[in-house]
Amino acid sequence: MLHRLIRLLAWVWTRLLNDRARTDIMWWLNARFTVGVAALIFDDAGRVLLVSQGARWTLPGGRLRRHDTPEAALIRCVAEQTGLWAEVIEPVSAEPAGRSHLEVVYGCRLAGSSRRPDQAPSSHSLRRPPSEAGRCRWCHPADLPPGLAPRTARLIARATPGAGPRLPVASAPRS
Repeated sequence: MLHRLIRLLAWVWTRLLNDRARTDIMWWLNARFTVGVAALIFDDAGRVLLVSQGARWTLPGGRLRRHDTPEAALIRCVAEQTGLWAEVIEPVSAEPAGRSHLEVVYGCRLAGSSRRPDQAPSSHSLRRPPSEAGRCRWCHPADLPPGLAPRTARLIARATPGAGPRLPVASAPRS
């Protein structure tokens, strides 16, 4: 009985369904996952840019939206969270973060600024309301704030200028 059902389904799959229908069915049947991006940005003093999400500090970034490239999503997320414009240099790390989430970290440098990182975000420079945007600040890798995820601390330690392979160091824009 099972053999006949399998043969029937194979016949329907190959003869009755067009490419679009098969693609849609495969999309619905396969597991989905999200992709997140984060920016590792150092200034001239060797400090790393962190953003606050409640009581937790993390690298600026977010999730890809439909039809986003990782680089475009990262530039958008950094601008929304900090008001700073980032230039993506190179991927630094890609690791699973949970069962259905992939986190890609990019080395970046600042390309411009609409404000300093220690200022509060302004509502006109963000797509999200200011209540959803967190604070941001530059932190020295030896003096990271409490509440930083251990994985993030390891990434920062590996990428710290002067400690092994070097990431591009950002030039903070001067106003």
